[in-house]
Amino acid sequence: MINKEELQQLLSSTESYRVERTISTSNIDKFCEAICAFSNDMPDSRQNGYLIIGAHDDGSFAGLKVDDALLKKLTSGSKSDDLQNRLISFCKTPKSLAEIAEFLNYKDRHKLKKNYIDPLPGATLQMTIPDKPTSRFQQYVAMNNQ
Repeated sequence: MINKEELQQLLSSTESYRVERTISTSNIDKFCEAICAFSNDMPDSRQNGYLIIGAHDDGSFAGLKVDDALLKKLTSGSKSDDLQNRLISFCKTPKSLAEIAEFLNYKDRHKLKKNYIDPLPGATLQMTIPDKPTSRFQQYVAMNNQ
């Protein structure tokens, strides 16, 4: 979490490989491209990337009202659905969390589980050893083989 001073600094600086500003709340492709660029960290800066939604290119606020409807809109979308479909397809045969992390190019396995596996609807992915969820032999398999 950044503080108010850090946010003001990000808003007053120019856009860079780690700062992207937009007033759009519907350009999911732009969001995904920015997030992908941040996660790749090509300059190997090991610094966080920031997608600032609701700010003009000059750093001024666009007056965006943040409410539950906006947050839901920002967290859903075709890219998210595409990722879920790829994940389900990948797990037609049992896969470990490490294999899934490598497939998604995701470094933190705990966040991967929290952000991608747990939110899948209707137990789409199930543990192969449900009585031992933290087993080092745990794998996930798609129950919804399409």
